[in-house]
Amino acid sequence: MDIGIKNLVFSGGGLKGIVYIGCIEALEKYNIMKFIKKISATSIGSIFSFLILLGYKSTELKELNYKLDFSYLKVWDEKLSSLGYKIWEARKDFFNDFIPIFENLWKELNCDFTAQIKYNIQQVLLKNEYYQVLTDNINKDIKRGYTTTGPHKDNINLFFNNMAIKDCGSQGEKKLFLVVLKITESIYISTKMKNEPIILLDDLFAMLDKNRGLKILNLLTNNFQIFITTTDANAETYFPNKENLNFIKLEECKDICFAA
Repeated sequence: MDIGIKNLVFSGGGLKGIVYIGCIEALEKYNIMKFIKKISATSIGSIFSFLILLGYKSTELKELNYKLDFSYLKVWDEKLSSLGYKIWEARKDFFNDFIPIFENLWKELNCDFTAQIKYNIQQVLLKNEYYQVLTDNINKDIKRGYTTTGPHKDNINLFFNNMAIKDCGSQGEKKLFLVVLKITESIYISTKMKNEPIILLDDLFAMLDKNRGLKILNLLTNNFQIFITTTDANAETYFPNKENLNFIKLEECKDICFAA
């Protein structure tokens, strides 16, 4: 019986994609598979769609699953263990340089609340130690469908007054935090690359009152080329050094836009 289902879509999901075998079996049981005309897929789903196009049935897919050899994962574990420690070290060096820049900029804002960036390392392991952990956890990782230990499990947390920024703060305060992060990034890149980046601050004054907007502008003292867009009609009054700026005013619609 044709119930009108013509298309089949498989998403990604790593080893969890094995559940598609059961889905295909159910579609075969209710005679739906024979009416499928198009299959779209990504990642692990693409593998299953390819096998279906080759004519594989659910029973054959089950046999393939039982014969899977996960020993090839050892090759990837060797690579991951050798690179994992380097990633941890590079990330620690990055935050040792990045966080002080952010903290200095935040102090210049003279806000009545503190802001912090904290890099929480789950576990730093040497190459041999990391490889051993990957080997010991391989069965657990296969069941979960992802690697449970490594630099990808580290957390970068953002705080207002020692509280997670996602759980507190107004939209304006979060916007302030974001802009300071972008300025910090620019200074860091300039220091490391010995080259001044171009900064784009889109809709800068949205969700910021004039006082906070002016504080942000005071942080932009580097010799960077900066593009600022805004829909604030009074934006020109925020800039004390107008002679060093180029204003582009767009008036094709009711909303007024400035680019400085």
